[in-house]
Amino acid sequence: MEGRGLARLERMPTVQIKTVPGLKFVSKEHRGPYADLAKEFAAVYAWAKERKLRVTGFFGLLYDDPEKVEEAQLRSDACVAFSGDLPPDSGTTPREFPVQEVAAVVYEGSARGARHAHEAIERWLKENRIERADSVHGVNHQTATREHYPYDPARMPVNGYKVEVHVPVTRLKVRPPDAEPRG
Repeated sequence: MEGRGLARLERMPTVQIKTVPGLKFVSKEHRGPYADLAKEFAAVYAWAKERKLRVTGFFGLLYDDPEKVEEAQLRSDACVAFSGDLPPDSGTTPREFPVQEVAAVVYEGSARGARHAHEAIERWLKENRIERADSVHGVNHQTATREHYPYDPARMPVNGYKVEVHVPVTRLKVRPPDAEPRG
């Protein structure tokens, strides 16, 4: 079983650092298994369409490490990115991301296997001595792990799942191998 997971990782595209543009979005909070987040997208997307927002994308914000937080307590947001302005009567304030550097990888396969993309990024960050932004600045909507979907996640295909995982990073503490403390 373990060998099959490793084979899948060997075919996964390389993790890369990239600069992503800032964006505006609206979101709906979710608490519970990350696999259930897709249910929240229908509500936030319907809200955005009702207000005639120009939807530019879908993504999930994942605030907690499922290895450290009980599944029922995992915090996440279903998000809809948009361009333009919110109507004055929208009853909400848009959230925003600034331009950011992220570690990114695209994963294609089963929805269950998406965790391999997260594991690959974590391993790559550790090997390259690059810190997650949330380890420096705390966890918030600007530092949380993001899963960007090329389709409406409320209608996620059972097969052919595709996601681009982004982990905001800071390069402030990157150390070259020769700068390691000597013992």
